[in-house]
Amino acid sequence: MHTFGHTQNAYDITVKWNDEAAPLSITQNITWTNNSNVSVNTIFLLDWNHAYSSARSQLGYFLANEFDYKLIRASKKNQGYTDIKEIHTNGQKHKWERQPQKREAIKITFNDAIAPNTSVEFTVVYSVKLPDASKFKYGISKNKLFSYHWHLVLANINSDGSWSTDTNFGFGRPNSPEAKLRYHFETNQDYDLILPAQHTNEVSPLLMTKNNTYQKIPFGRATLITDMVPTDETIGFASHLNNIETFLSRNFEDIDKQTIWALEEDYKSYSLLTLESIPTFLKAFDKAQIIELKLLKSLLHWYVSQKYGQTEDQSEWLVDGLPNFLWNKYVQEQYPNLPMAGALRDLPIINNYHFAQAPYHRSWELSTNVSTNKNRGQALTIAKNKLTRYNRRIANPSRAALALIYLDYYIGGDTLSNTLKAIPKGSLSNTSLKKELAQKIDKPLDWFFDHYIHLDNNVDLKIQGKKLNSEISRIQISSTQSEIAIPIKKILTNGTQQTEWILSNDLPYEQDYKNAEISSLTINKNHYIPERQLNNNTYQLGNGLFRNNLKLRFLQDIAESGTALLLYRPEIAYNYYDGFLGGISIANSSILANTFRFKFSPQYGVKRKQISGLGFVIADFYKENSSHYLTRINLFGSSYHYAPQLRYTVFTPSLIFYYRPKGIQNKQRSSLRFRHVSVRLDDLPEEDKRRSYGVSLASFESRKGTALDNISYKIEAQMASNFKKLSLNAEYITYYAPNRRWTMRVFAGTFLSNNANDNYYDFNVSRVNDYLFQYDLYGRSEAEGFFSQQYIKADGALRTTGKLISANQWLMTAQSTTTIWRWIESYAEIGWIKNSYQKPETHWGTGITFNLVPDFFEVHFPIYNSDGAVFSNYAYAKHIRFQLSLRPASIAKLFSRSWF
Repeated sequence: MHTFGHTQNAYDITVKWNDEAAPLSITQNITWTNNSNVSVNTIFLLDWNHAYSSARSQLGYFLANEFDYKLIRASKKNQGYTDIKEIHTNGQKHKWERQPQKREAIKITFNDAIAPNTSVEFTVVYSVKLPDASKFKYGISKNKLFSYHWHLVLANINSDGSWSTDTNFGFGRPNSPEAKLRYHFETNQDYDLILPAQHTNEVSPLLMTKNNTYQKIPFGRATLITDMVPTDETIGFASHLNNIETFLSRNFEDIDKQTIWALEEDYKSYSLLTLESIPTFLKAFDKAQIIELKLLKSLLHWYVSQKYGQTEDQSEWLVDGLPNFLWNKYVQEQYPNLPMAGALRDLPIINNYHFAQAPYHRSWELSTNVSTNKNRGQALTIAKNKLTRYNRRIANPSRAALALIYLDYYIGGDTLSNTLKAIPKGSLSNTSLKKELAQKIDKPLDWFFDHYIHLDNNVDLKIQGKKLNSEISRIQISSTQSEIAIPIKKILTNGTQQTEWILSNDLPYEQDYKNAEISSLTINKNHYIPERQLNNNTYQLGNGLFRNNLKLRFLQDIAESGTALLLYRPEIAYNYYDGFLGGISIANSSILANTFRFKFSPQYGVKRKQISGLGFVIADFYKENSSHYLTRINLFGSSYHYAPQLRYTVFTPSLIFYYRPKGIQNKQRSSLRFRHVSVRLDDLPEEDKRRSYGVSLASFESRKGTALDNISYKIEAQMASNFKKLSLNAEYITYYAPNRRWTMRVFAGTFLSNNANDNYYDFNVSRVNDYLFQYDLYGRSEAEGFFSQQYIKADGALRTTGKLISANQWLMTAQSTTTIWRWIESYAEIGWIKNSYQKPETHWGTGITFNLVPDFFEVHFPIYNSDGAVFSNYAYAKHIRFQLSLRPASIAKLFSRSWF
């Protein structure tokens, strides 16, 4: 052992890899210095590659909670792992073990205690199998190895001798002490070693490739390694590179590296969504401009990481927001009028749309509002591993950038940029930034650092006014968040503009203005503050009747401060009786979600040559910091044909309470729903009770679990004039092996009373009797043919039917499904059917399912049931069932379950 007066850690790593099919063989000599205040006899290493070894690792559980199936569906050969051969010092072996609840943490035990400021040397011999890059982005692919976590690193020891062992959640970097480093490689000669760069002395990613498309470009005093600049663009791209290098040197004066890199794989983690989403053939942006802005974005993340390193959880938002903040600064310098639609803003067909003219930073506002306008937001100060997938990857980095732009606008000048530039590595935090700024300006900052960045969701700013007389108007400005600074833009009658700030102690704000001097007042004109509503942000002093402009837009647009949108768009639908339906819908649901929404969609059916359609009105009431997070009032109506020449009309008011019992990140959700369905069936005899009927329903739904194991259930009570019924539907899904799942569904329903004299309201065994007209049945009255074979997972939901097709007393069914291979599954099912004055009947069946998209697109092939072999039937095709949902709201569940 050796004694040092300051921290000295070092790695000497030798890598051997000559066989593409074999893991990396690594011998790693480690020197560690005890920087704590106590003697210890254990050292912890971090092995983040091993997190990919099992769906039951911490990473596996984290991904499963987000319904990310990558590890669950990865075979052993696609997973990554680290195999420790031995750990020794000069041949003397040391005991080691992986932590049971954290497989990527390795505990090494030494015989002798290691005193403070004393170092120890030891060697770890191990092999590394990288995960499949096609599944996990980083790892090994056909012609390349690329990984950030390919070798062991030391964990951080605290002053009291405890250890911080960071978990690999699939993002970020391990918090490891600084160490000197030497790499030695003996590798397959078919591969070029790109990274680690020659003579590097810091922890580096591993990048080796057969097809070398990486360039080494002079970049100031450094060399830039990148695959983001095409080789044929390098010469003509020199001026763009020079602009980027000048900007980075000005903002990161203390970064002095021999080698820097900007890689396409890294860029995909924080891509510019709007820039990427516009097809290149539209030429919204010049090719060189796209390359420049993407390269800049990637380099900014690298520079910010190098300058500020790891930060405390509550301050991580600064590191996330700074690349976008600085990117926006660069754009303002080089392309001051760059809209997020690029050159498309000049197209006559869309140049009047606000999204075509809006500055690029509004794309971050849109990204933010997807969650924060729907009570799905989480504060910037929440640790990344506590965020939902959408907030972590999209919303919060966008919010962080806007927050810094907002703060910069409030402070003015270059004060914020200069202050950030002066903060040394490892010292960036909310506290340090606030302290440094307070020494440079005399404006209040508490509202921002103590309140604004801790908000989960958007604020709503509001301006109101009234004419006191022909000369004076009284203006009132309010905010749902009292601790805030509000910019107000004044348009004077002479055409000039002024901006003033309303601070927290001025709220609620009230001021009288002269109508002859002021034309209009707008709050949050630049959209630096994401808001719930924008149509209450402007007051026209000379026009009290139409204070907010109503914009009529085709398809979609985004609102600007002081405007409201009315959208019209074509609608296409289909059912067997109306045929194809086409029409125009009128709605107010813009990209920035409204708490009050409506839609009216009349449609013309080509088959019946009549008008059908639907409409709804929805009012949402959000409640923050509560498990009861949303109350929704919904009025829905529709009218279509349900058989040739027969029309139905449905009107449904409903009241729904939504709950998140364990918070937003946990996937447990439940809802309590009350609704009444009024149905009118035209062209039936007057004495037929089905001509007009109503059913009242109360239901409770709940789901919990992860992609590995989840359970959902629904209890529903229905009451009408001639029946009362109660039902339970439950489903359990578990993955018991890689890409192997087992599903169990049970249904039980009973009539509490039943005075109906037909089977119209019965529980159906196989094909749902949709008397509430709530399912997407394409041929709901068909008894034979293709549409009669549609399968809906409701009521009994058996794939085959026996002699009895419905139950007027009680029904119980159970279904089990398991994976055979990939999307091919086998199923077994059984049902007990009880009708009045009859003994219970039993029906069972088996078969194969092609589960192409679970619950959305499936095809069921029955093989055998209680009546015998189905496949031997000459009309076997009639027994095949298909399940298909084309409703956008249903398909959206695939996205929302994974991201929110």
